[in-house]
Amino acid sequence: MDGKPITKEVDSMAGREVELVISEDNTATFNLTQRVSSWWRRRRKIQNLNGRIFVSGFGLFADGYLSGIIGVVNILMRRAWPKEYTPERQRLLTSITFAGIVIGQLGFGWYVDRFGRRNGMKASGIIIIVSSLLTAIPFPGPIPRIIDLLATCRFFTGVGIGGEYPSGSVACAEAAALRPEGTRNRWFIFCTNIMILGGFFAANMIPTAVVALTGEHTPDQCSNAFHILFGIGTTFAIIVFTFRRFVDEGEQYEQARKDRVEISYKTVISYYWQSLAVESFIWFLWNVTSFSYTIFAPRLIEMIGTPGQSLVQVFGYTACIMMFHFPGAVGGAYLSDRLGPRVMLVLGCFCQTLMAALLAALWAKVEIPAPAFIIIFGFFAMFGEAGAGNNIGLIVSQSAATPVRGKFYGVAAAWGKVGGFIGTHSFIHLIDSFGGEESKWGISGPFFVCGGIALLTSCVGWWGLRNVKLDQKSLDNRDREFAAFLEGK
Repeated sequence: MDGKPITKEVDSMAGREVELVISEDNTATFNLTQRVSSWWRRRRKIQNLNGRIFVSGFGLFADGYLSGIIGVVNILMRRAWPKEYTPERQRLLTSITFAGIVIGQLGFGWYVDRFGRRNGMKASGIIIIVSSLLTAIPFPGPIPRIIDLLATCRFFTGVGIGGEYPSGSVACAEAAALRPEGTRNRWFIFCTNIMILGGFFAANMIPTAVVALTGEHTPDQCSNAFHILFGIGTTFAIIVFTFRRFVDEGEQYEQARKDRVEISYKTVISYYWQSLAVESFIWFLWNVTSFSYTIFAPRLIEMIGTPGQSLVQVFGYTACIMMFHFPGAVGGAYLSDRLGPRVMLVLGCFCQTLMAALLAALWAKVEIPAPAFIIIFGFFAMFGEAGAGNNIGLIVSQSAATPVRGKFYGVAAAWGKVGGFIGTHSFIHLIDSFGGEESKWGISGPFFVCGGIALLTSCVGWWGLRNVKLDQKSLDNRDREFAAFLEGK
């Protein structure tokens, strides 16, 4: 024997070929280094499909927390720095976050189609970790300069949050498409919208405990509280980034990359402009209402509550409202597989319209007790999640082919965030235009407007999406249709 391999076997544990070498003295040896290292590399990867779906969408939990925490932080910063944290600076801090999110959605939409969903998730995660960590550090110096530093960091946090939409959500959709038919929609919703809701719920529940521990009676206590809250968001982002290191690229994107298909934004808009316009408009309308009442929920609780109530009570009531989101999201996820995302979007938004009208009419006529207000408000939010909250991202993810899915999703999500920006900044002016915080119509009027927007969303979804073919095989169908379009050019 000359010591060369004479047979090859497949290692059942690593799934790779292992060489069996017989030397001149008839001693048989395995290439153990290759065997062990191959097994270890495989062990480190998340091979389970459900795990891949979960980890791809898990980043949206951290994003939901870091987005939702700003409503609580605004209250704490007003109490910590009542003179320096002016309404103009408050609007700046909120606005610059939205600007960062839109830039991240558009930029990462191109990035993930060019370099991969996995690389997009890693890049956005690093941006979120660094920027949110800087907001958690209590830097010394003049307070106006500290506020400007926080605004700068929140801009980059927004860029990272925006990057999660075309990277994490698209990766989640492509992984969910590999599950058995009849379960794909619910898995996407579980790992995207419900993750975001979990982050928003944590952004309302965690402050209750933090403020109870730090106190709320001095500026230093309030300052410590919001720095701790930002630090908790950094911890979530680090956990997400750690798990995502073990996720491989999806099969659909790998195939598209092998085909070396690179498509510009111009081609995406020219081919998909109709569905992109309708879905972007729906996402815009949904975020006008959802962001406004979610971010300003603590403020509404302050307005309807008893004078002098503590922040622990305010945050606790707000967390109770957030709990209503989950039954709507979970139940709506299963119905989305049975009825389809278009029907559920329309049905959920119509029911939300009814709840908004009921809440506004009751409050305008009689000042109902705070618990009753919270319950009706909770049903209003619950139907919204079962409708547009669950299904608009799902519909967008199923409407474009793999080579352009990141760009398509990024553009639609960016229009959604523009709606969120408008809703957030117009809500206070809406309250003032209906008589202010001391007036009954100051609370009822904005809910009449939100109900009208929900009704418009329902109508646009019913008629505007009737030509968008959505089923359990939508991703494969979009790939075939787009390939035929490219061949015909």
